[in-house]
Amino acid sequence: MKTAVAAIFKNEEHDILSWIAWYINVGFDTLILFNDSSTDRSRSILSECALRYDIRIIDVPPTDEYHIYRQKNCYIETLNIYKDEFDWIGFFDLDEYLFLNENETLHHFLDRPEDVGALAIHWCCYGPNNYLFKPKTHPFVAFDKHFPASQPINRHVKTLLRPKAWTGKWDNVHYFDVAPYRYANACGKEISWADPRGITSTEADFTRAKILHFQCRSLEQFLARLKKRPDVPQTITPWLGAQEMATVYDPHPGQLQSRIEGIIYEIQMAVVKARMADIINGFPHHSPLEKTIFKYNLSSPVSIFAINQQKKAENKIDFFSIKTFEGYDLGYDTINRCFRNGPIGENILPVIGAIFAEHPFMVHLIVPGAKEALLQINGDPRKSKCLRYERVNVKDHKGIFYLRHPDSKFFICCEPPYHGGKVTCSRTEPKSWEEFSLLPLEDHKAPRNIEHSFVQMLQNPNLLSNESDIISICYQLLITKYGLDKMQNFSLPYST
Repeated sequence: MKTAVAAIFKNEEHDILSWIAWYINVGFDTLILFNDSSTDRSRSILSECALRYDIRIIDVPPTDEYHIYRQKNCYIETLNIYKDEFDWIGFFDLDEYLFLNENETLHHFLDRPEDVGALAIHWCCYGPNNYLFKPKTHPFVAFDKHFPASQPINRHVKTLLRPKAWTGKWDNVHYFDVAPYRYANACGKEISWADPRGITSTEADFTRAKILHFQCRSLEQFLARLKKRPDVPQTITPWLGAQEMATVYDPHPGQLQSRIEGIIYEIQMAVVKARMADIINGFPHHSPLEKTIFKYNLSSPVSIFAINQQKKAENKIDFFSIKTFEGYDLGYDTINRCFRNGPIGENILPVIGAIFAEHPFMVHLIVPGAKEALLQINGDPRKSKCLRYERVNVKDHKGIFYLRHPDSKFFICCEPPYHGGKVTCSRTEPKSWEEFSLLPLEDHKAPRNIEHSFVQMLQNPNLLSNESDIISICYQLLITKYGLDKMQNFSLPYST
């Protein structure tokens, strides 16, 4: 069984990465995306995602037609091009997330009798959760209250279609004519249609599946949607109504966050390798220089940058242990997967700070030895193998500085061990608990055993594919070094 999702999008850079990862997690093989003249980074984000997954991007020619007609043309084009390639195609919007109930796999869900030509999945409309501005997290995490199933708007459906069953007659974006095949709901039951078809005459059924519909997200996003869609009523009434009607709390979609972010990390790694390959192609191959590079153990954070020995001073990367205001090493708890202020021990690894000599006010936090964990500091939604913070010097205190989030501008705070030793990124006004200092690593921890060189590792494709942690750390450093901040999709607070 081969499956796909088809959708049309315009300027969805804030949430499109979440949407892509969601449908990959559901189990779809291919995502077919029609770019409706986006002017933001949506298309380039998809191009980067396509380095890891089967994502097909089709550009829609500019037109004065209403969105509903452009959407119709995209759906018909999908069926004309891909009807023989896929057994099932889902037709969903960028604010719609197919949710299968617990222990349900996509292939099991789509294992239907041959006379079923289409499945109608009910909307489950969500409210804005009082958000005025775009939340710095995934929609399915930020918006966790939906309308009761009894609300009439939830009777709308979206379709999973067997392409071979479609008659070629167009009805609307919700309903496809599949006669004489059956149109069943998620539970396999016959459907009683209202007028027009695409809306059921009976209450929504969320028993096996539903469409998480985030039409009314934050007020900022709702107004942006109105601007894109002059064909819909230009009024705030739907947003206010959604806020009032969303009374059912459901945490289950949000519980998939770690799985979704794991997929996003895989996409990051694919982009990392592609960008690294571009940089590596500029390295001299088989030159005498390579034979003279000092070799170190790759398990060390210092060793992967042994090439520093051959670089000019302004290009050098320095590594430091990070001291908190009480003199402890900033640590990482491998059991609870969180940062700690206190003594380093068996389950508490030291956090290393890496700094480019030419970018001295950016500190990259890495934890050598935390192989499985994506690092995260409480209060900072980002997750990554390497977290970047701004270094802000403390006035009149030489060698003392604060660590500040590059986007939110919150400062990292370390509670004293006798207060629990928690580390958070939450302070707007820094004081003593937010103070840090650096101790150069090279003085006492740089290994000297010969194993591999940085250049040799990067030039060996087999090593490259097996060293994702090292590549990730290296790439995050290169973001600063080579000014790669234009990769804004991976600068989203919840994806880096």
